[in-house]
Amino acid sequence: MAEFKGLSVSFAVKQKQDVQKQLFWPNLKNGPFNKLEDPVCCVKYCQSVPNFAVASGFQVEIRDPSANNAVVKNFHRFKSPVRSIAYRGLGSGLIAVGETNGHLSVHSVAMRTELRHMTAHTAAVTGLAFLAGVVGGGSTLSAAPKLASCAEDGRCLLWDVSDPQGQPLMEFDLSSASSSTSVSAPPADATAAAMDKATALDASQTDCNLLACGMINGRAYLLDSRQPRPALVLSHEHPVTCVRLAPGDNALYVAGDCWVRALSLHQGGRQIAAYRRHHKHVTDLAVGRGALLSCGLDGLVKVTDLLTYEEVQKYEYPNCGLLSMALSPGEADCLVLGTNDRWLLTRRYESPAAAAEAAEAAKSMSAAMKDPYLKAVKAYQVMPARPEDVVAPGPGRSRRPRQQLDQLDRLLKKFRHSDALSHVISKGQLKRKPQQAAAAMRELARRGALATALAGRPDVHVAALLKFVLHSLGNQDMAEDALPLASDLIEIYAAPRELRARPGIRPLFERLRALLAREIELGKQSAMCLGRVGLLLDTSAAAGGLAGSGGAAL
Repeated sequence: MAEFKGLSVSFAVKQKQDVQKQLFWPNLKNGPFNKLEDPVCCVKYCQSVPNFAVASGFQVEIRDPSANNAVVKNFHRFKSPVRSIAYRGLGSGLIAVGETNGHLSVHSVAMRTELRHMTAHTAAVTGLAFLAGVVGGGSTLSAAPKLASCAEDGRCLLWDVSDPQGQPLMEFDLSSASSSTSVSAPPADATAAAMDKATALDASQTDCNLLACGMINGRAYLLDSRQPRPALVLSHEHPVTCVRLAPGDNALYVAGDCWVRALSLHQGGRQIAAYRRHHKHVTDLAVGRGALLSCGLDGLVKVTDLLTYEEVQKYEYPNCGLLSMALSPGEADCLVLGTNDRWLLTRRYESPAAAAEAAEAAKSMSAAMKDPYLKAVKAYQVMPARPEDVVAPGPGRSRRPRQQLDQLDRLLKKFRHSDALSHVISKGQLKRKPQQAAAAMRELARRGALATALAGRPDVHVAALLKFVLHSLGNQDMAEDALPLASDLIEIYAAPRELRARPGIRPLFERLRALLAREIELGKQSAMCLGRVGLLLDTSAAAGGLAGSGGAAL
C-alpha cells in the first residue's frame, strides 16, 4: 500500500540495514512491565541520561530501565492531569510538564523543585520540546536550552526557561491571515480555535532553531525559532496526532488517523511515502536504527524500514490500546510503551549469542544443583517390571502414536493471531473446509484478536474473506460466526478512502451491503410475524379462559 519513490542506496548501507532487520528487531524481547494508577499518556527518553520519564494521571515519574524500571524521582503536585512532558539535561536535569488546564512548569530533576511556572496557554498543553543546544548542568538555568510548547488553544509558544518573569519570547503564527507576534490574548474566534488545535510538537536533535508542529486541521508546520512565520506548511489530510523529525532533519514523519506519511524537507515537503498499516488511530512515532516505529489504539507496533518503507517487524499487544512510545537514543536497545489500561511495557534487545550463553549457564547450574543422594533414591524407587506385566505389542495392540497439534493450533497456542489467519487463508480452508475456518474465526473473536489479525491485509486476502462471509451468511450453521468477521471487515476496509485505494474489493462490499440489508429486512418481517402469532396465541388463551370461567359459573 506504500506509495514511494525508489532511492539509490549503496550496497554497503543496504547490507547493514538487512543485518539490522534480521538480527535486531526480531530479538527485541519483552522486558519488565509495571501497572500504574492511570493511563500512560506520555513517555519520553532523555538524550544524555539512560532514564525515561513517564506521565500518568496527576504524576510524573523518572524511571531507570537498567533496574527493572525502578522509580528514581517522582513529581506529583499538579492541579490537573498531566498531558505532555519534555525531559532534557545533564547534572541536575530539567523536566517540563504540561497540564490539561493549560499550565506549564519546569522542574529540577535532582532537587525535585519547581523552577518556573507559566500560564500563557488557556487549554491543555499537548506538546513540549526542548530545543537542541547547550544543556544546563548543576542547578542553574543560565545555559538551559529554549523550550517550545503547543496547546489546544491553537498557539505554539517559545520560552526562555532562564527568564524569571515566565513570559514567552515569541508566538509562532500558525494562521494564514495574521502575522502578529503578540502573545497577550488567545484567538478571538472560538470556532476557529477549535478547528486549529495544536496536537503535536517535536524539536530537532541537531539544529537549535528547528521545530515541527501538527494541527487538528491536518496541517503540519516546520518552524524556525528566529522568525514567527512558518518556514514550511505541509498537509496530511487527517487530524495530526504525532510529528517526528528525522535524525538528519531531511524528512518529517507525520501520523494522523490510520495513516503515516514521510515528507521530504529538502524538496519542499514532497511526499516520499504514505502507508496505512493500522486499523485504528496512530498515537505515536519513534525513529531509530534506520526504522520508523508507529503504535496505535489497535495494540500494534509496526516497524518500517526507512530505505524501502516496507514493514520489517510487528509487535502485538491484544486487548489494549497504545498511547505513547519512546525508543532509547543512540544505539537504541530499549523500547518503552504506555497503554490506555495503565500498563507500562518495555522491550529490550537480547543478542542470540547472549541468549544461548544464558540458556547454557542455566542448564549447567541446574545440573550442578542436582543432589546425588536424590538421584540414588530415585533410581532405587524405580523397580523393574515383572515379565508377566509386560504386554508385547501384537497386531491388535500397536502403541498409539502421540497426537500432534496441527499448524493452526500451534499458531493459536503461541498467540500468533495474524499468522493463524494467514494460514487459514493460504491453505484454502475458506473454500475447502469452511467449518474449520468458521471455528478459527470464532476462536479469534473470542480472544478479541480478530480485528488485529485482519489489519493490513492485501486485496487478495480481503477478497477471499469477503467471499467467505457472503457464502457463510446464507448458511444457518455458520452465520453466527460470520457476523463478527463481516463487522470488522466493514469497519477496517469499507471507508470511502480505503475503497478508492482498493477498487478490486468494492463490488464485494456492495454485495455484502445488499445481503446485510436483505437479512435485516427479513429479520424485521420475521419479528412482525412472530409478534402477530404471539398476539393470536394470547387472544385465544384469553378467550379459552373466559369460556372456562363461564362454564364453571353455569
